[in-house]
Amino acid sequence: MLTLGDPGKARVAPAYWLTRFAFFRLLGLVYTVAFLAVVFQWEPLLGSRGLLPAATFLERVRSASGGGLGAFLRLPTLFWLGASDGTFRLAAFVGLGLSLALLLGFANVPGLLALWLLYMSFVHAGQIFYGYGWLPSGAPGPSPGERLRRRS
Repeated sequence: MLTLGDPGKARVAPAYWLTRFAFFRLLGLVYTVAFLAVVFQWEPLLGSRGLLPAATFLERVRSASGGGLGAFLRLPTLFWLGASDGTFRLAAFVGLGLSLALLLGFANVPGLLALWLLYMSFVHAGQIFYGYGWLPSGAPGPSPGERLRRRS
């Protein structure tokens, strides 16, 4: 890309390709590690026969908040659509596949949005095991608003 400046000289604007390359690959690595943890830890921790079954937790939240939109606003997760072990497993492997695609350089807005939605769904349904998060930016992990809500 050329920029205007000195009429006798053409200047090339910086493209920042190396920054984009490194950022998206590292983000893909973070999501890959996060979804690998979900794949291997979800069922023993939060599966139907796990320590704190997520389906039971979602049912308690639904009954306490009256269901519907109130339940979703209280605990935003895609797993309101289905909370079986198969649904959790499928979502974990879809997230792992998308994160590997990002790691390999296939970065686009729908894929990044899907990764964020999937991981945040696991965080919100994951109770104490996923509630503390491990990135202050909220990329995978609870949002700043979620952290404040949990303190009160």
